[in-house]
Amino acid sequence: MNFKSKKIKTNTKNNSVLIFSVAAAAFILMLVLNLFTPYTSDDYAYHFVYENPLPTENTRILSGIWDIPYSMANHYNIWGGRVVAHSIVQFFMLFDKWVFDIFNSLVFVLCGILIYFHIEKDLKKHSPLWLAVIYFSMWFLIPQFGISVLWVSGACNYIWMATLILLFLLLYRYCLDKKLSRLWSILAAAAIIPFGFITGCTNENAGGAAALTAAMFVGLNIINKKHIPLWSITGVLSAGAGLIFLVIAPGNTARGGEIKLTGKFILSRLERIGDYTWDLMWIPLICLAVLIVFFCIFKKGSFKNYMKEISAASIFFICAAANVIVLAATSSIVRRSWLLSIFYIIIACGLFMKTFSRSKAEKYIKYAAVSVFAVAFIFSYTSAADSILTTYSEVQLELTQIQQQKEAGIEDVTVTPHKRPSNDYNALYGTANLTNNRNQWFNLWIAKYYGVKSIGTVPLESEQ
Repeated sequence: MNFKSKKIKTNTKNNSVLIFSVAAAAFILMLVLNLFTPYTSDDYAYHFVYENPLPTENTRILSGIWDIPYSMANHYNIWGGRVVAHSIVQFFMLFDKWVFDIFNSLVFVLCGILIYFHIEKDLKKHSPLWLAVIYFSMWFLIPQFGISVLWVSGACNYIWMATLILLFLLLYRYCLDKKLSRLWSILAAAAIIPFGFITGCTNENAGGAAALTAAMFVGLNIINKKHIPLWSITGVLSAGAGLIFLVIAPGNTARGGEIKLTGKFILSRLERIGDYTWDLMWIPLICLAVLIVFFCIFKKGSFKNYMKEISAASIFFICAAANVIVLAATSSIVRRSWLLSIFYIIIACGLFMKTFSRSKAEKYIKYAAVSVFAVAFIFSYTSAADSILTTYSEVQLELTQIQQQKEAGIEDVTVTPHKRPSNDYNALYGTANLTNNRNQWFNLWIAKYYGVKSIGTVPLESEQ
């Protein structure tokens, strides 16, 4: 082996170690926040076999994995069609919370890696600094971070489902040109059906965006007169079927009622969507616009080569827009529904940045981005951790008071409530918790969980 090949091998090994170190750091930082995030809101309800929106005398706690299909069938008919996400929630309710905390931290790490693979499939070309930029971007751009990433029920609905979608779409990014024998083609076409169905059934807008993204990559191959494998068709169709299954759930209508899609209603929703989109995504959208301008100015070549380089980025941009525009026809609009669109825009930015790889500009942008992000992250993370740790201590006091009064034979428990956090990296910011109304739905579920008649709160000094 000559000196040059030894040097390349050493650099590759060092690069792999650094990439692993970045991923490990992301895991540890997320694990700390997860471990100090208590159960909140719907989490207590999902400890039980779902039969009613509110607990009854016959409501029973989950006793094993075999209870989940029956529970989710009721959920589908009574509450909504997100049975994939809530099946995961109920699965983890069978274990101590630290089990979920570990897996949830791993999902965050995996999500960042999948975003990077959508930008660059060759692991040898991956940069630890760009991976760090991706994790920093996720930290700063994920809307309602505490709800979307740290809250058990919220994480399974948003960060977990987005990760599942990105995993599914990798097949359409890099495997469409792979030719299989007839037997393997049929087997692959059958095998992808459950994967596609589950992907489409993730949530109302993201499931549709996943199916559209896959279909557009297939369409790109058709335009380029390339091979179209059978599995790519069954995958798109099964994702569409999963989306339909989710949307037509009787629970959606029973809970949200009928939506009258009048012109005035749609226009007001689109205006709100525009406001939310700018509020949540103005930084990545400006970055994308700048990269497009640079690409048009500095990239030389034929129109065909232009289109080849920007086709994937264009698909992600179009589907990011579709993912939020469709919210105009939904019963509610929440900021966390922008999660997949934000990931798509990060990927689109990365794909345009990739066209300048190995240039001096790329090198300077990489170091500048990491430096700015790192400084901002230190302040943001410490503030978030302080808020989460403070809330955790206050919630532990609540739970201790519940246990002490229960052991003393008190059935109508009264506790000192935690202060409402103001940091949106805190999962208890914006989620339902104990109030002085003993008949409020969360009070009823937590009372059922701890086996007491009722739980209420005393007013905080600031509320008196």
